[in-house]
Amino acid sequence: MAKTPLQSIEAMLGQLSLEEIRDLRQTLDDLAALLEARTIVKQDTLQPDEMMAREGCGYIEHKWIPNKAHNRLNGPYAYLRVRRNGKYTSKYLGKVKPG
Repeated sequence: MAKTPLQSIEAMLGQLSLEEIRDLRQTLDDLAALLEARTIVKQDTLQPDEMMAREGCGYIEHKWIPNKAHNRLNGPYAYLRVRRNGKYTSKYLGKVKPG
């Protein structure tokens, strides 16, 4: 029987260090707050400076990554961008599925 994404994640949690678990908790809290607020920024819309830039505000950014060897762009890839201690941090969320 195929595992769900949640079951796969749960199976990996035992391999994380305490520091990694704390970082994961912060990332999940940031993502949950973001989804609750429904603040999603898509490519070519609002820029980070145009959004509320206070601590804890964040957005999902879709990035295209240049592949110079083949002269093309790969992606888009989703990143969670959150301000922490006055700086933006990025967490990779995965490749954006077409649809």
